Amino acid sequence: MGEEYVLREQVNAPLQLHITYIGGDLVLEGSGGSELIIYGEGAQVERLEDGKHINLECSSDCRLRVPMEVSVLVSEVAGDLRASELASPLTLENCQADVIVRALDAPLQIEHVASDARITEVNTAVQIGTVGGDLALRDINGAVSIETVGADLEAKRINGAFSVESVGADACLKEIHGALSIAEVGADAVLTDVLGNCSVEHIGADLALDMPFTAGTVYHFGSVGADVLAKIRSGSAVCFKIPAETEKTINVRGVRLESDTETDTIIVGEYTEGGALVTIGSIGSELQLVSQGKGFSTTVEFSIPDNLGEIISNQISQQLSRLEQTFARQAERMSKRAEEMAQRASRQAERAKERAERHKRGARASRAWTWSGAVDFTPPTPPAPPRPPAPPRPSAPAVTDQERMAILRMVEERQITIEEAERLLAALEGRD
Repeated sequence: MGEEYVLREQVNAPLQLHITYIGGDLVLEGSGGSELIIYGEGAQVERLEDGKHINLECSSDCRLRVPMEVSVLVSEVAGDLRASELASPLTLENCQADVIVRALDAPLQIEHVASDARITEVNTAVQIGTVGGDLALRDINGAVSIETVGADLEAKRINGAFSVESVGADACLKEIHGALSIAEVGADAVLTDVLGNCSVEHIGADLALDMPFTAGTVYHFGSVGADVLAKIRSGSAVCFKIPAETEKTINVRGVRLESDTETDTIIVGEYTEGGALVTIGSIGSELQLVSQGKGFSTTVEFSIPDNLGEIISNQISQQLSRLEQTFARQAERMSKRAEEMAQRASRQAERAKERAERHKRGARASRAWTWSGAVDFTPPTPPAPPRPPAPPRPSAPAVTDQERMAILRMVEERQITIEEAERLLAALEGRD
């Protein structure tokens, strides 16, 4: 590796740094002083004539110490972006890997992150366009606006309004001190301590609520694909309005139920007009209300273990093993049943054959001893010369074990019925 390019420049007036392209990882660190420092092999710096703008491009990894007077615009990062302790605004247009931002005292705007993003300790508003993977937000002292999260969304301790257009998988939101608005959650939604009005238009799977249900707060959910689970805290007064005839499990005391043709109204506690109101347009499964201390837990962290792939693989293997065992037991029972039926059919055929043989022998004996009662003294006719015995009729070949097993498999696989199997065996054995 060659010698790193190093730029050191005193900044005493507002300056905008435009990072046009970074070929590797980019690290931005806040500086308590007034000196801008750039480390990066192959870095190219362009100073514009107005003295207020600097353009930076680097084909490999790059690290900067950024003073308070420098605002940063990043157009393209091929690797990861890590920013910490910045006191000036940060705008990111595109990052092809992960983004980690911590301890930012100025506005943050992100347009696109291809993978995961984690943003913590930001003291102003946060605007995010698209995050392709997971997004985690912690300790944001300002409003949060998000367009799209491709996978899971986790947000905790947000002091401001929170709005999201789309979450591809699960959403876990806790301690939101402001209004919450979400257009769509692809899987589960877990909402805890949302202290403002709440509106979620669509939830693909379960909805879990652990709210204070303060008076005057409205919680609206358009559609929930599976279950709705709500924890009712002591002293809560809240009214639930859900579609009529929705299946319900209520483990809360002091509940009143009112119904009409379209809506079931569940009133909890000393509810009066203007109290907390929860409306749900549709529920795919059932509504469950539980008292505090019972039922589910909403403490959810989207932390991914290192051996996640192994865990999933083991779970899939266990499920497949149980399925294979179940199928094997069912196949064995069907095989035994088919074998028993074939044996019973064979015994019935043998008994029928024996009865037919006995009937034939009885008929021959009856014909041999038939006597008309008249006496004939005509001399007996000389006996005819004996006829040669007829050659024995070739017997039908016996059914082989392979043929019998093939017929049993056909019965087991329901290709033929038991009656058809009996007829097939009879035909193979030469029986009528």
